[in-house]
Amino acid sequence: MKVLVYGGSASGKSSFAEEKAVSLFESSSSQLKSLVYLATMDRNSGGDSEERIRRHREMRQGKGFSTIESSVSDCDSLLSDLLEKLSCAAESSVGSSVLLEDVGNLVARVVFADFSKVQEHRDDSFFSDKIFSFAEKASSICSDIVFVSNDIFLEKIDLSDIGMLCYFKTLSSINKRLSSFSDEVFRVVAGIPIELKKVEN
Repeated sequence: MKVLVYGGSASGKSSFAEEKAVSLFESSSSQLKSLVYLATMDRNSGGDSEERIRRHREMRQGKGFSTIESSVSDCDSLLSDLLEKLSCAAESSVGSSVLLEDVGNLVARVVFADFSKVQEHRDDSFFSDKIFSFAEKASSICSDIVFVSNDIFLEKIDLSDIGMLCYFKTLSSINKRLSSFSDEVFRVVAGIPIELKKVEN
């Protein structure tokens, strides 16, 4: 099962996505199943990153999540490192449910890892292809995956900045591709999940 949950800042998307991942985990009949939190935020990015990490850890406390993260900065090495760690976690279990949080942070780390690549590849496909390939591979490793993504498209963004324009276009592209790829899609508004897509088995 592949699920995309997206919403604006403080919309409640994280709580709903977490509940969804736990529900998928608990519905598995495997006795050797695992529940994995794939953390994409760079804890060294500054700002309120440490506070946000602390908040999300508190939310997950006692729910059985093991956490995978990477401090690698190069974009290709980052994606490879996360996949390798996820694969290792999956090998020790039979059926894993993964919560990837969040797509926006992953896009930022890939796009801004090397500004020369942003200048060289101003269209969204170069970075979008890398991230979508990662999403496909991650999905093939686990039984269920819940992608959490960001709805930033109503916010005021300085699109005269090349980096921000590339980030905006890449996130927009990857959200569309994940929507098509996923079995279920939810948009969360003011804490209310709105089902946009459900593929019947």
